[in-house]
Amino acid sequence: MRQPIATVRGGANCAFAVATADAGIAMVATGSNFAIEIADVALTSEDLHYLL
Repeated sequence: MRQPIATVRGGANCAFAVATADAGIAMVATGSNFAIEIADVALTSEDLHYLL
């Protein structure tokens, strides 16, 4: 059974990884517009502590 894959990326070079992951997550502060547009989730803060 295949496990779901999530990726957190932001750069234009990482857009393929964001697009093909089961859950693509982009960082708005450092991300390219393209990666943000194709991501499933766009995080508005680089501080990931609040996600825990």
